[in-house]
Amino acid sequence: MPRPVGKLTGVGLILVAALLLNLDLIGFRTFAADPVLKGNDIVYSRSEYKIDLLPKVKLELAVRDALLNPVVETLTAAVRTGKIGDGKIFVATVDEAIRIRNGHRGESAL
Repeated sequence: MPRPVGKLTGVGLILVAALLLNLDLIGFRTFAADPVLKGNDIVYSRSEYKIDLLPKVKLELAVRDALLNPVVETLTAAVRTGKIGDGKIFVATVDEAIRIRNGHRGESAL
């Protein structure tokens, strides 16, 4: 079962309050190849359709290197249930960040 948006909003508030971060919360749908995670049948205009796209929520954060471990630990502790759907965390390097409004670059753009 995908994580409810309300739970992620709470996580975002914890991260922002504790670490002074900006974050993006993105809703999307994904295909589930696992039969356990398949979507539901719906009836539309007297016809039944199988929906295999599941609603999900994605957080995107850009953090300073020094805050990486605290952010990962806070996020993991806040959302872990031990059940399918807890999600994944991907860590990637950002080569450059540029704040368009004022031209700040690097960590000052975060």
